[in-house]
Amino acid sequence: MPAKLPPDLKRDLKAALLLDLDVNRSDVKHQVSERTRYRIGWGDSVSAAELADKLFDQAMLSDWLAILTACRERDVMAAHVATFDGLITRVKALASTPADLSEDRFAAYHERRIRHWRDTVQIDTRFVRLTLVQQQAGAAGPGGMGGGAPDVYTDLWALVENTGAGCLMILGEPGAGKSTLLRRLQFDMASAARNGEPVPVTFFVPLYLYPRGERDPRAWLAREWERQYSDLDAFETLVQAGKLWLLLDGLNELKREDARDLAARNEHWRDMLPGLVEHGNRVIVTRRRSDEELTWDGPQVKVQRVAVSPMSDDVIQEFLVAYLGDVARPVWKAIRKDPKLLDLFRTPYFLRMLTDLGEVKADGKVPSGRADLFTRGLRHAFQREAIDKAMPLLRDPGILTLAERERLRHNNERLAWQGFDLPHSPVVAAMKTLAFRMRRAGRRVSVETEQARAWIAHPRADDLLAAAADLGVLKRPDLVGAAAPGDQVTFSHELMQEYFAARQLAEPGQIGSIIDALRVPWKAHNIFKRWRDNRRRRVGEAGTRVEEPPLPTTNWEEIAPMAAEMLPPEQAEAFIERIAAVNLALAGRSAAAPGVRLSEQGRQSLQDRLLRRMQSERANLRSRVAVGIALGQLGDPRFERGEGPYGPYLLPPRIIVPSGVYTIGDNASDQTDERPAHSVTLQAFELAKFPVTNAEYRLFIDAGGYTEAFDWCWETEAAKAWRAAGTGSGSARALSLRHYRRRFAQKAYEPSEGNIQTLMGWGYSREDAESMFFRDDAQFEAYLSTAIRDEVSTEPLFWHDPRFSAPNQPVVGVTWHEARAYCAWLSAQDGKRRFRLPTEAEREAAARGLAGRRYAYGRRFDPTRAVVWTSGLDAPVPVGLLPRGDTPKGSGGGISDLAGNVVDWTSSLYTKDYSASGIAVEDPNSDASRALRGGSWLNLPDIARAAYRDGDFPNDRNDGIGFRLVCAPVHPL
Repeated sequence: MPAKLPPDLKRDLKAALLLDLDVNRSDVKHQVSERTRYRIGWGDSVSAAELADKLFDQAMLSDWLAILTACRERDVMAAHVATFDGLITRVKALASTPADLSEDRFAAYHERRIRHWRDTVQIDTRFVRLTLVQQQAGAAGPGGMGGGAPDVYTDLWALVENTGAGCLMILGEPGAGKSTLLRRLQFDMASAARNGEPVPVTFFVPLYLYPRGERDPRAWLAREWERQYSDLDAFETLVQAGKLWLLLDGLNELKREDARDLAARNEHWRDMLPGLVEHGNRVIVTRRRSDEELTWDGPQVKVQRVAVSPMSDDVIQEFLVAYLGDVARPVWKAIRKDPKLLDLFRTPYFLRMLTDLGEVKADGKVPSGRADLFTRGLRHAFQREAIDKAMPLLRDPGILTLAERERLRHNNERLAWQGFDLPHSPVVAAMKTLAFRMRRAGRRVSVETEQARAWIAHPRADDLLAAAADLGVLKRPDLVGAAAPGDQVTFSHELMQEYFAARQLAEPGQIGSIIDALRVPWKAHNIFKRWRDNRRRRVGEAGTRVEEPPLPTTNWEEIAPMAAEMLPPEQAEAFIERIAAVNLALAGRSAAAPGVRLSEQGRQSLQDRLLRRMQSERANLRSRVAVGIALGQLGDPRFERGEGPYGPYLLPPRIIVPSGVYTIGDNASDQTDERPAHSVTLQAFELAKFPVTNAEYRLFIDAGGYTEAFDWCWETEAAKAWRAAGTGSGSARALSLRHYRRRFAQKAYEPSEGNIQTLMGWGYSREDAESMFFRDDAQFEAYLSTAIRDEVSTEPLFWHDPRFSAPNQPVVGVTWHEARAYCAWLSAQDGKRRFRLPTEAEREAAARGLAGRRYAYGRRFDPTRAVVWTSGLDAPVPVGLLPRGDTPKGSGGGISDLAGNVVDWTSSLYTKDYSASGIAVEDPNSDASRALRGGSWLNLPDIARAAYRDGDFPNDRNDGIGFRLVCAPVHPL
């Protein structure tokens, strides 16, 4: 809102708003931006007049236009249409009036920021709709069964203001749009400042500019600010006043000599944080997800991690339609049928490259993988710049020969380049050399110009650099921006640099030159020795949770898979074998890259090595997870592939649990719902060795399991109703909120900030949590009717979260209804067996065995046999990672993950009186709680006991609950 709103307009707006606010408050609320609602503290206890007053202080002109337009369109306001028309005209006129730059010394700065992002990267028109997930590792706390729906945002500004963290670390895959988010944030805040809204000053800094040898980040930032904005207040003046939002882009792009140097430089940045945020400033930094050793967590500053989610199917299709029109449908069909390609094009950077390709626009031809995409993109760039634009340098025979220009001009099948060939030009050779030398020297994106000339070693080095800028390989000097000094050569994106380094790495003999750089420690004692200081710092507040230290990165994680893609099959196999000797996880990832083809023998050999390492007790837990995930990407051989009437499906190995009399329950437990212990007689049944994995569940989704054509999978009316209009953030969420409200009332919990934070840790918003304590029954139900909205689900809740999406991780974020629908689908697919959820008695019997074990693997808890809260991981692990945690050998032996990793849904209703729980499936249409068993990565060891019981509503979803299959009656294996 402008700082000096005309008094008459303010008077008229308030009068008009009060006409509508008391009657249609919830409708007006939805017209106000999330950021504004948060800042004014919107609540039912605030009167309409108070809300109107607060809106004048905080709402932007865009909010007012949305409110007025909504009011004008309501039938009840027909008598006031002319009033609202007039106000809309006046607000629009005010919005289009340029700010008086003389009133604000920073106005010119904001204008420059707007122009820079609009003109250089078209940030206001090319922004991809991204989703941000506020991560709360172990959000449920050690006592709960799992974390609920995460806080999800599409507006980084709103997220920053809604969290109390002084520092946000934005994590994402390469090309996920992390830099774009920071640029968009600065653009939006500068635009708000233009409209008169008081906003902090933003300072965007690419971290690849941080010089080698520099050891004082704060002093360097002050010098950079002075160099760029000497006409404004000094950097330290802004810091002391608490007026600064520091936007740091690319922590993973810091220049480094080696791993030790990088760790030291990262420490300097982390140590700087307290002095910045103590004054109320904010620091927002981006980082690749894989660079886990680059953490800023510390006792003095709360660092909130935020993940950029991969693009959903709907967003990908929207993008394709916007850029490809009629060709979008065949392109989407080609992408959709290949899971690896679909995962690739969930990344905005690659999707934008795809839609720029001429052959894609013409006939829908889709590249086979990442390296193929880059290669086609560069051929297209050569044609655009050399032929369409006739750029002078690219018409120079010393840069691009006449023969090559003719090939570009008459690009047909006879003259077309084959495989990964590019036009023969010294520009290509120069970029390969430059990228490879930069990567070996620890320069991720940028290098000094003089050093670049020396590495290229060509008499026309400057012309080659300029031609590369014309092609979009390097950033043009006039588009780098004021933050970059003129003596830097900068690749347009780190992925572009990695592609050219991969081209060089694919050359004969090159892998040997970096083999030592690819080596990573994997044995448990080596990892511990190297990272013991980190482990000491990472002891959790409870004193029992010690986070596993992150594995070091090699600087070549994205390069090796692209190089493997560019090699012929026999050479790719030898290349991957060289990598496997020093970095087995990277070898697995390289073999699994789109476009890489191995012999069946080579694939099986690598799978066997990955599986052995994954289950080796000699290996550190993090390294076991890494090779396990690589195994899932390559294809997990432990599962049997079948073809049914609805396409492919996977069957897990199954273990026969013998018939017999089992003792379940525990009279010695202090949990009343575990008493009394009693005996049940069970017939033999087959229990899946593992929980259902993402790879298995994905085939259900791909077959159309959530569509109306598969309505028969959703066997009950409750399940059909959930699939049509209910998710964990809809009807299930309302049910859960009512449940916890009753529990808190019964236990007389106080509305303390601690209890509010506990609920927020379980995945509820602050507004949800406060509604449980501060509203009477009528107000609470009114809140649910407006704040909790149903949506149609087409996949599990955490389906696109990289922490939970590896193929052989257990699927989480599924309701009881989804688990049962999968069982029905798989039964129809297989045709010979009937699959269902285990009853609660069956699940406990499988874990306890006839001997009555306390834990699935024995009498006492063993931290090396189960993944629980104290394991220090932030996600479930690939199934079967800890074979010593399996049920003991013998009858019913060999079942994995019964005492940790994820909790299992059972078919049984949850009752407090355990002796009343039968072994049959009880009332599948009931909305009462269903029994859960097993403990998860979020739970303390006690919850992983075989006798531990809990329940959750059948509509609920969270990141600690999955399910596993029972096949009964027993069939031959």
